[in-house]
Amino acid sequence: MSDFQPVKPEQHEKLKLDPSLDWEFIARQHQLEVTVTEAQQAASSFPLFFIKNSETGTTSIAAITSFVMDSNVLTDDKGEHQLAYVPLAASLRPFALGIDPDNDKNIIPYLDVTSNLVSESQGEALFNDGKATPFFQRYNQQLEQFYLGQLETGKFIKALEALDLIQPIELEITIPSGKKSTLKGLCHLNEKALNALVEQDQQNLLNQGYFAAIFAMLSSMTQLNRLIQGHTKLGEPISGINIVPVTA
Repeated sequence: MSDFQPVKPEQHEKLKLDPSLDWEFIARQHQLEVTVTEAQQAASSFPLFFIKNSETGTTSIAAITSFVMDSNVLTDDKGEHQLAYVPLAASLRPFALGIDPDNDKNIIPYLDVTSNLVSESQGEALFNDGKATPFFQRYNQQLEQFYLGQLETGKFIKALEALDLIQPIELEITIPSGKKSTLKGLCHLNEKALNALVEQDQQNLLNQGYFAAIFAMLSSMTQLNRLIQGHTKLGEPISGINIVPVTA
């Protein structure tokens, strides 16, 4: 079980980190958070969807890596993969962002101290004489980049929701025997509503720089074929996928 702790020099002075990607973690994730600033890069490797958190009600962008919970057909726990891009949310592990317990107005790095990348004997030091090392400073910069990306993602989604451009969908998955299963809880762009936008709304999205991410998400649907191939290699053949819009 993970144990994320706010990173403080007085508590974690002795800790060191192996800078390798945590493939063991990534291989267990059927979805990975992606910020809008990463959408174009992530679309080269994953199908991208919107997902709403049932507890917080917030919507985020997710790269789907499998049609099965807690699995990833695009990589294994040894790092064997054909991905062109790994999202920051995954590449920054075992770090994450959280509220500073000493100041609830600050967002600070948290570290999963149970990660197999963390130890007191091997890797790069996080602190030296109570100060962040250049190694840890680079992680801080990337975490800040990720946080700013999350803020931009919130603005992006809010703009799309205001124009009714996010549509709940289901993935209807068919196996060679003809049996079908349905993957629910996903949303995607409503292309019909997008094409029907008046010129002013189109211009507003263009001015905000959102069309690049919109086109990236639309084009990412071709990566569903990558998932089909991944399941087939694992002996889980899929003969077809149908995207079904969900109407109220």
